[in-house]
Parts: sequence; structure tokens; C-alpha cells
Amino acid sequence: MTKKILKMGKMVAIAICLAGIMSGSMCEGVTEDRVTKVDALITVTYRNNSSEEVHLYRDSESAGPGNKIAPGGSRTETAYLTGTSYDNLEPSFSVAVIAFRNGKVLGKSSYFVHPDRVNTISYPWQ
Repeated sequence: MTKKILKMGKMVAIAICLAGIMSGSMCEGVTEDRVTKVDALITVTYRNNSSEEVHLYRDSESAGPGNKIAPGGSRTETAYLTGTSYDNLEPSFSVAVIAFRNGKVLGKSSYFVHPDRVNTISYPWQ
């Protein structure tokens, strides 16, 4: 259990450093030559746990009929995402999801997703 917590802490630290690199700043000991971009096919299931219809979509998209989900319903999307890897460790992939209803953004939330796992994102955010 302790090893798992330490690994998660290391991954969070790496993710914070990678975010700094993308914004133009660097973490101590992290240089751009140690960070690589990685593309992977990611599958995400969006689930609507609210009592009204809602659009759930990645921030690179917009609301439309294809991403509208009925109450209690879900939809699955598979797309190529670009992630980052530090010193050839397991790459990190992040997806920002927007919830939209009746012409208004209800919220936006970011999630780490993985190509080899079942990725489920539920609204209201959990």
C-alpha cells in the first residue's frame, strides 16, 4: 500500500512539473529533453447522473446532438490524445470535460485518463 501511495505521489509531482513545462516554466531537475509527447487511443465513457439532459464533451469540441446524454444515460467516445512522458515513465494523459445545458456551461473539470483502463467521467462531477 505504501509503495502505491509513493508511486501516486511521484506521478502527481511529475504531472505538476509537466504542467509547468507546458506553461513555459520548469521544475528543478526537469528539462525538456527528458519529456516526450506520446499519442494513444483513449476510450472514455461519459455518464449523466443528473435528472436532466446534459451535453458532456471534451474542451476541444462543442455542444451538439452527438454529445447530449439523457438522465441516467451514457455515451462512449474513443479518440487519439497526446500525453506526456517524463524519463520514459508511463505517459500521463489529461482530458478536460465540459458540461453544458440550455446554452450555459454548467462546469468544466479535468481528469487523468489511461489507454489501458476503463475511463468513466460522471456528471455531476465525482
